[in-house]
Amino acid sequence: MSTEIDPVLRSMHEAIPRLDATKHKGQCGKIAVVGGCEEYTGAPFFAAMTALYAGADLSHVFCGKSASSVIKGYSPDLIVHPYLPDDEGNASGGHGVEEEEIESVSSHCANRVKEWIPKFDCLIVGPGMGRSKAMLATVAKVLPSARQAEIPIVLDADGLFLLTKDLDLIAGYEKAILTPNVVELQRLAHAAGLPHTSPEETACNLSHKLGGVTILSKGPVDFVCCKNSSLSCTEEGSPRRAGGQGDVLAGFVGLFSAWVHTSSADLGQAPRTVVASYSGCVLAREASRLAYARLGRSLTAFEVTKEVGRAMQNKWGNLP
Repeated sequence: MSTEIDPVLRSMHEAIPRLDATKHKGQCGKIAVVGGCEEYTGAPFFAAMTALYAGADLSHVFCGKSASSVIKGYSPDLIVHPYLPDDEGNASGGHGVEEEEIESVSSHCANRVKEWIPKFDCLIVGPGMGRSKAMLATVAKVLPSARQAEIPIVLDADGLFLLTKDLDLIAGYEKAILTPNVVELQRLAHAAGLPHTSPEETACNLSHKLGGVTILSKGPVDFVCCKNSSLSCTEEGSPRRAGGQGDVLAGFVGLFSAWVHTSSADLGQAPRTVVASYSGCVLAREASRLAYARLGRSLTAFEVTKEVGRAMQNKWGNLP
């Protein structure tokens, strides 16, 4: 590791579990992605695989049944649970069904997911989730269980859309990280009754309003804010904005959140969620830079995931 390393990356480096022959499966991180519906199968795959490539031992995906075989077909390394409601125009999808049917279906689906929550070190909620009424109702019932288990939660994409309907789902939970782009940040600010000014000011105001939730505002400069602690990430990335790169970021941030919260190391003065978020930004940008250098305009999120290991090596050297 270079002596010139960013001090926040140095803190993250201290939290990374070292590999040795005495460890057993699961000690380096058990991550769960909640998302994946018939239309969107790539997003949960990118998030879950990024976590695996970065060093998680186990990566689970909770998705709709219609998405499960597709996601399993992408990689045998993922553990896929077809527990979420499908969006198929029937009682399990939430299209034109009675409210009491949605309640029954979402309760059943949520209970299946909640049985697994205590096994995980982090929950990544939103990639490929979709917005069917039954899906949103299911995830709304899962989040309190994750909070009760005191595991980190990363909310992205349609997980953020869910929050615009009920900010109390996450308000006051200091192990939560929200990863909005500029449009999602505007929607969250509106839901919180806040004016939208600059992304940096809006992110900080939103963090305060939500009681210390960390906001990772994505853009040309990524900005991380948690109450009075903030960092900007200006690392070189890729000018190519292929779909799925935000899911790669969510995978990094999810795993790093798990590591910082399970580490007993002194990680400095910055909140651990800020260390995880900022480090995720740096590594996602580095993986994108490497993929773009290799492929140029042909870059895709799938190719970015292939650079995860090299990106970590570039920033932290050969970790044991």
